[in-house]
Amino acid sequence: MNKRLALAAVQWSVAACVVAAPMWAFGLPAAYTASSQSVANGSAVLQLTLPQGRLTQMLPSKNGGGVRLTLKQVERADLDGMVRQLLAVPALVKSARADVLPNQDAVLWVEFAPTYQLIDQTLTTSAAGLSRWDLQLQAQAPLSVAVAAAPVELRELRLAARDDLLDIHLSGSAELAAEVSVLDQPGRLVLEFPGASMASVERLASQFQAPAVPLFARVSAAQQGGVPRLEFTFHEDVDLVDSLGEVRDGKGLIRISLAADRAVAQARLGAGGAANDVQLRSIDAKLSGRAIELSLPGVPVSRLQSYALDEPPRLVVDVLGWRPDQVRDAAARFVSPHASIGALRVESSRLGSARLVFDLTAAAPLLSHGAAGADRYALALRLPSAAAPAFDAGKARPATSFARRDERLDPKAPVVVVRPLLLLPPEQRAPSAEDNNGLSRLYCSALDRDPKYLSAKADFDIAQQAVPQARAALLPTASIDYQKSYLRQDIQQASNITFPTGVTRYPSANLSLTITQPLLRLPAAIKYSQAGLSIDQSRFNLLAAEQELILRVASAYLNVLAGTDGVDLAQAERDSTERQFELAKARKSTGLGNVPQLFEAEARFAQARAREREARNRLEDARLALKEIVGDEPGELRGFKGDFAPTEPMPAEVGPWVGAALEQNLALQARRLSVEIAALEIRRQQAGYAPSINLVASTANQDTGGSLFGRGQRYNNSEIGVRVNVPLFEGGMTNSLVREAVARKEKALNEQEQELRRSDRLARTAFNGVLASVDSVEALRKAVLAQQSALEAREEGLKSGLFNPIQLMDANRLFFTAKREFLQARYDYLLNRLKLKQAVGVLSRNDLDDLGALLQVQ
Repeated sequence: MNKRLALAAVQWSVAACVVAAPMWAFGLPAAYTASSQSVANGSAVLQLTLPQGRLTQMLPSKNGGGVRLTLKQVERADLDGMVRQLLAVPALVKSARADVLPNQDAVLWVEFAPTYQLIDQTLTTSAAGLSRWDLQLQAQAPLSVAVAAAPVELRELRLAARDDLLDIHLSGSAELAAEVSVLDQPGRLVLEFPGASMASVERLASQFQAPAVPLFARVSAAQQGGVPRLEFTFHEDVDLVDSLGEVRDGKGLIRISLAADRAVAQARLGAGGAANDVQLRSIDAKLSGRAIELSLPGVPVSRLQSYALDEPPRLVVDVLGWRPDQVRDAAARFVSPHASIGALRVESSRLGSARLVFDLTAAAPLLSHGAAGADRYALALRLPSAAAPAFDAGKARPATSFARRDERLDPKAPVVVVRPLLLLPPEQRAPSAEDNNGLSRLYCSALDRDPKYLSAKADFDIAQQAVPQARAALLPTASIDYQKSYLRQDIQQASNITFPTGVTRYPSANLSLTITQPLLRLPAAIKYSQAGLSIDQSRFNLLAAEQELILRVASAYLNVLAGTDGVDLAQAERDSTERQFELAKARKSTGLGNVPQLFEAEARFAQARAREREARNRLEDARLALKEIVGDEPGELRGFKGDFAPTEPMPAEVGPWVGAALEQNLALQARRLSVEIAALEIRRQQAGYAPSINLVASTANQDTGGSLFGRGQRYNNSEIGVRVNVPLFEGGMTNSLVREAVARKEKALNEQEQELRRSDRLARTAFNGVLASVDSVEALRKAVLAQQSALEAREEGLKSGLFNPIQLMDANRLFFTAKREFLQARYDYLLNRLKLKQAVGVLSRNDLDDLGALLQVQ
């Protein structure tokens, strides 16, 4: 888990993943090298070579003075060798060091020499299964007068126990930022502070006096890649369950909440633990005065922990070491005793333990929690205040969208930093077991119910029969013929007086068995080769259909969220306009306003109501479009819980992306197979001139009750031989079929060229779309803040008489228009990222999981 708190802003990893495809080569010989070369104008290139798929993330430092590489499945010896090669280039590299994590992932820090700065980067791949990352460094002229920015100070560290949580509180400069990594075996939390003073971090760690709190063991200060860090060590594994960042009174404040965690595999081996097939019997709940008492009978108390979280309000109960399916039935039977508790969701912790999440109408503290008998765990929750809105019984708490929480933007509020989109070979990882956002659930429903995808799946099933059908022409065939007949002969005259004359009647029976083994059938052999390519082609088409389904589900989902935002904003605009309309009427009645102002206010109010109706219609259409794909009502969809900062793709050049698309695009690969199939079809039709050779064996039995000679007979006949068939002339059919096959290959080549150009265009369009949407999001965020400031100024001016209600209505309209465009730009950015992955051929279900996770980050 790697999260970035920019004033506690979380960096969420959106990794490029893909469904299984045959174009990727894994298990190639490892080659980890580092080298350098000088170029003109005082520049240099640092080259890093490693097997494809090993590099999962590359993050340059803020000033370009270093880089941090995240690698996967790396041996320590290979990593040490690369570090030694980097240190062998002192002119470019000041320092290099690496850490290997327990799961064989690794982090490599490279700090460049002070005279060099990273200005560009290029990723290239080779047929040998290697990736080469070229880091272009530019020599920096020394400055005669250096003006150094004040370093970020870390001033306070405090630990506090809350329920079953451990809260870590940090405070320092307003620019304080932290990168958080949670590690296992033993449980550790690593906080890195880019730009912070190392002295302040060391001083804080050395002077820290730890209170008696659970989980915590020790804290130490260190420095890696020039970045100060604090490393917390715990008595057991932990999970990051909540985080908060804010600026208050000129200080940057960060709070990180941790809870104990346990892997399910570890629980199977634990002494005295429950067996994995044990199910939670029930979740009992009752009212007791102004509190709600919950109990979980049958679960060992040592496996349970509980805590309350405020944003959004929820109560969490972890069943450590139990799988989510062991508590799901009990959760489904749970009945809330009070309207303040909404739906109960089953989720999982970082290490896979079951997690019960009770949605609350408002923040509510835990009054008590712990053992209530030998095998009973109980907790008491204070009821929220009466002013809090109540849930309908049995209904889940609707997710609060970004627009509903606050119509106006806080420029100092934490935002999610989306990890750059990387051009890398795909990483295989299993789909998430838990669905916390509805997106994966909708996709699974679409897999079973979308007619377009099911049609593509049926085409794939049809293509699977090509191989057995083609193989049948090369295998032996056997047939049995049986004939039973009755003969009547009327012999009028016989030249031999010994032959009888007159009418005779007798039965006849024939039974034969024929077995044919092809020895040479060139058309059938070529068709068998075509069948294998046809299956590969159908597989690419099915994967392309699945990627298209992913994109359609994500697009429809985001359209619904955008429609929901549109309705929320339209309602807020209508309410604000209505207030100004009422104010205009009041001003008119008191003589402060005039009739034209009243009419203009009424017209603007009518326009606001019309825009609200249009927004509701767009939302309804978006929901119907999603229903068209998934085949059912989508239900309540969850939108953003926070803002995010978009990032550019990496590499930031269109060339590597276009090159990858021309090699990996699924539709293009299917077209290439069409050309190969068409070329084989020419050979198959030309083979119509070739002879065919078959091995034929047969046996026959004939039994007749009479004959021309007047007596019946019975005989058996067996034969075996080789049959050769040489076609000489078929009326010009073969020549015509060859010409048709040549024309079809020409058609396939043109279709391949068309798809090649289309893939080039789509990759460039998607790449430029991502870049444009990055700029749009940032520009529109500033536009919202500008219109917000103008609106606040108009509101103050209205109080002093400087502005009238009409001018305030105009400011309102401009603000909501800017806000609407900003929210839409965020969805466009996320969709453009998926389109770029589809163009390159690496879009997978994991991208839906990552998108859903991004929507849930606080």
